[in-house]
Amino acid sequence: MLKNSLHKITLRRFFNSVICVALICPLSVYANEYKFNIKANLTFSSCTVNTENLTFNLYMNAVDLEAAGSSSDWQALPGQVIKLSNCFGGTHSVDATVSGMMDDDDTDGFKNQSAAESPAKNVSVQLKSGEQMLHNNDVITTNIKADHTVDIPLAARMYTAKGNVMAGDVYSVINLTLSYK
Repeated sequence: MLKNSLHKITLRRFFNSVICVALICPLSVYANEYKFNIKANLTFSSCTVNTENLTFNLYMNAVDLEAAGSSSDWQALPGQVIKLSNCFGGTHSVDATVSGMMDDDDTDGFKNQSAAESPAKNVSVQLKSGEQMLHNNDVITTNIKADHTVDIPLAARMYTAKGNVMAGDVYSVINLTLSYK
């Protein structure tokens, strides 16, 4: 009888242990932790820039620039604007940073860098976008339209700070660096 009851107690303890283990094991699950290093570089496609008509052709008689502070009329780019198209859908604006060599006498003008045999003297080239006069490192921010295009208006004129312009060639290089946001 003792052997039979000992056997029942042992079986009862075994089942209690199995039940206890079954309840505890799901609560104490062990997990291995793994770390992943992901490096990525996301870029947006730039807009397509229409490079036609990016040269101003300004003509003026030197006699009209004899007085200090005189200028030619503002002339827009042929086509009136720099046109960008096919701008990536994730971008919302374009920054155009202006750079060029400023004139020594005209704080608003870019230097005449003509290397011709007879460069014009005492004349600079002024540039503006809308009503904003542009200088070295100025930024023109323009929003991208719903049709994924951008128009950057530019106009230029010749100007003399000193007067007494000597006739000749005028050539200024002004760069626009486009950044997309």
